[in-house]
Amino acid sequence: MASLSQEMRDFTFDYLGRCRQAVLDVGGSLPEWDREADQHISDNMAALLICDKRWVPTFDDRGEPQLRAIPSGADVFTPESLLNWIRNPFGAHRDFLPTMLQAIGERLSNSHR
Repeated sequence: MASLSQEMRDFTFDYLGRCRQAVLDVGGSLPEWDREADQHISDNMAALLICDKRWVPTFDDRGEPQLRAIPSGADVFTPESLLNWIRNPFGAHRDFLPTMLQAIGERLSNSHR
């Protein structure tokens, strides 16, 4: 998390600087640069981007850590916990079960997969 926060801080601070420079390059004028405010924005950017979301840490092909957003209603299942979710009256929604059964039937009818 600290690495992501540092990367986001550096990226945001760099981006703010490039935006300011682009305005100056075309002859625009800007108010005095409040570096403290920009630093505060860049320090909090990572937290703002990841708050109120669910994330799963993964690793790419080079072994670099990644964060992937997952939908708020998503669950992670083992084969056993999936069966329990289906059996539980408070688990899978009743109207979802026919869709699941259809997918299972399709998978079984295509036995070569």
